[in-house]
Amino acid sequence: MARTPAPSRRVKPDSDAAVIRRQLIWTFGILAVIAGLSYGTYWGRELGWGDPAKAIARKMSQGETAFVNGDLEQAVQAYATVVKRYPEDPQAVQAMTQEATALQQLGRLSESLGVLMSLDGKLASKGDKSDLKAYTLLQIAKVKKGLNDYSGAMETYQRVRNEH
Repeated sequence: MARTPAPSRRVKPDSDAAVIRRQLIWTFGILAVIAGLSYGTYWGRELGWGDPAKAIARKMSQGETAFVNGDLEQAVQAYATVVKRYPEDPQAVQAMTQEATALQQLGRLSESLGVLMSLDGKLASKGDKSDLKAYTLLQIAKVKKGLNDYSGAMETYQRVRNEH
């Protein structure tokens, strides 16, 4: 039996608008995938790729570099990120100290006092009697003095004297 060819269907060519629309969809799709991969890479590095120690070291390094370069706002952000994300890590104490120092240098004394008071509470809850505790109290007194809270400064100096 002879095979008869199937009737030919003529494919109607797409309009120019349909072609352009399809090209735009593909272009935006590819750009979205690239942006997603870039953001994922950045996000992963910021979080230490699952290793908190790496993330903390990276943020502390960013803070130190910014501090040395005089970009105190960036330093404050880096240190605050460590404190917020990893409050129980031992380096959070160092980050709080550095954040308070940067805030003092920026003239944001009330914010610095808040960080120092939090640090004092954190050290007190651990029963810390170290030099860091004494240093923190001295910084609190200094900031209170800068805020014209002389009686608060005197009380804090008295605490240093009594506790250390």
